Amino acid sequence: RHLAGEISQEWSELTEEHAEMKAKLVKLSQEIVPYHMNHNAEAEACDLLMEIERLDLLEQYVDESVFSRVCLYLTSCVPYVPEPEDTNLLLTALKLLRKFNRYPEALRLAMQLNDVTLIEEIFNSCLDKSIQKQMAFMLGRQQIFLEINEDLDDYDDLVEITSNSHLNSHFLSLAREL
Repeated sequence: RHLAGEISQEWSELTEEHAEMKAKLVKLSQEIVPYHMNHNAEAEACDLLMEIERLDLLEQYVDESVFSRVCLYLTSCVPYVPEPEDTNLLLTALKLLRKFNRYPEALRLAMQLNDVTLIEEIFNSCLDKSIQKQMAFMLGRQQIFLEINEDLDDYDDLVEITSNSHLNSHFLSLAREL
């Protein structure tokens, strides 16, 4: 933990002319991050990579057991970082969620980024019909309309859900099931 703090402090003091020293710090960070990931210190690993501006390295160290905590931490940091960095945090979390097939959460982040092409890509990459319907409800709620492929088996249902045409009846059937 102290070493990671010293690396980030050293990084902030370096200028563009110190490329060789920055490369050494990145290499050292690449040795520290796996240790943090294996010892339940995901936040410290994320902080270190954010400090050295190499959040792109995070994906190779995240596995199935820690990705949810890492994504939660990254999205929780978004309100506290300035403009270009918040997008980088969201994109990194989105990349991790897609890597582990968490489509609804990835869709939520894509909607937060307001990137329609990314939203459409996530929606179409999901093959599970029930999850696609869940995402259609999410899109309908946010009034985001996509061109849904007519070749899909559930095309009519998905269009109906995204248009919110039977929202009341869906809520009533859900209430009956509960």
